[in-house]
Amino acid sequence: MPKFPTNFPVALQRAPYDTTATPFLRLPQDVLRMFLQTLVAVHVHPDPYVPWEGHNDLVNMMRTCKAMRTFMLETPVLWRYITVKNITPEFIPRIQTQISELTRDAKLFVALQFRKQNLGEEESHIPVHLLKKFLDILSPHLHRVQSFLAVGLTAGQLAAVAPLFEGADDVEATSPCPETLLLGSVEESESFMRNGENIRIYSRVFSSLGALIERVDTRCLLAASYQRSLTQLSFTFLELNADALGKLYEALRECPNLEQLRLQEYDQWDQEINPLADNRGDLSIGSVELPRLSQLTLIDIRPLSVTHILATIAYPETATLNVWWDDFDLDGYHWMPTTSPSLQKRLNNVSRMELDIVRIGAIGDGLMVEWTGYTKDAVEPSVNFRSIRDFTLINFPNVTTLTINLTVKNTRAGNLNMQILEEEDWETVLESFPKLSGLTILIPAENHVEIVKEINGVLGDSESVIPHPPSTIHFIPLNVSREPSPMLEDSD
Repeated sequence: MPKFPTNFPVALQRAPYDTTATPFLRLPQDVLRMFLQTLVAVHVHPDPYVPWEGHNDLVNMMRTCKAMRTFMLETPVLWRYITVKNITPEFIPRIQTQISELTRDAKLFVALQFRKQNLGEEESHIPVHLLKKFLDILSPHLHRVQSFLAVGLTAGQLAAVAPLFEGADDVEATSPCPETLLLGSVEESESFMRNGENIRIYSRVFSSLGALIERVDTRCLLAASYQRSLTQLSFTFLELNADALGKLYEALRECPNLEQLRLQEYDQWDQEINPLADNRGDLSIGSVELPRLSQLTLIDIRPLSVTHILATIAYPETATLNVWWDDFDLDGYHWMPTTSPSLQKRLNNVSRMELDIVRIGAIGDGLMVEWTGYTKDAVEPSVNFRSIRDFTLINFPNVTTLTINLTVKNTRAGNLNMQILEEEDWETVLESFPKLSGLTILIPAENHVEIVKEINGVLGDSESVIPHPPSTIHFIPLNVSREPSPMLEDSD
């Protein structure tokens, strides 16, 4: 049994708890050992993406009695979790003892959780030279590291960590590589993004990203691999134009096991510019196959590029789709591709929809629209589309239940009873759900009467373009009562 150092931790220098006041400690030794064996079994198969923070609990348990302390010192698996949130000079000898002596030959789960800094700051509160000392301690034991997670890294910290894992997704590489590896960097300034250093560092670790090295205006925020195969990627592009899309597709074709993909555009692009007008080439439907993709997120990307991405990438019908614009008026843009089998299958599986419509200020000031769709009996959404004034006709052929939540924010005096949606907007919304049978509308109390008239007017119009209006409609005035108001008569 290794001799436990007197300086690790201070709690170990204190006397054990009084067994007369702690009935648990009066249990037979074999019962105590059985309990502790159960404790070990709980942590045999940890989630590699969830850092364990129970180190202080281990220290406290060691103070209880000699039997407990002896057992824990003789059980290396209890000390295999190395979760680091701060590195100080005092931390270095303690972590040296834990890694070199207490863990022995146990597999290690290492997590660096560094604080995220404000945009433009070059270093976090953890100096790079101390981080390098920690990595020097860890390096001889790299063959025992089963999981290595590092999030919130600055440019300097990322550059210090990268040499440990160069070629991490190269199946022919002979250097030690964790089964699970995740590197996540903090948001950096635009100047750092333009010089391309970020993507070059990531490409040294994950060689599959080599196609993007030429894109000096591309930043990688997160990359993760499992058994030398990339599983998670997050990119920010200064401009996701035709050339960038081509490089992106080239990289994605090297990542058949990708599970999560997040793409964002950083530049405030001109809404009138067609990003794919030059050198787009032929649109190849489903040419990038990602059969294990579970989540695809697109943020603030120009509409035509969104169309191209959704049509080009082939993904399972169970994948979750998130398409978000926070500051772009999509009125008049048709970004939803009609030729993508993957997308159509995903939309066909949606059976329940929630539509949040937020009027910000008076008419014309802003209208935030968010579509959230669920498959049958699902708790988590399968599709989520968010933008400003987007009533593009999206066909959800199998949705039977729709809930619309209408909200008014920052309304000036005199505009309380204003119209939230125009008649054509109501028609567009209801046209998207040909099998709709139940509709619930949550309305601000001050707009209740007006909205009921609007809906009745749309559905009662002899020239209405809605072929199959919902048979059951509930109006619920918010901030007044959660009981539904009288239903409209059933419609054929």
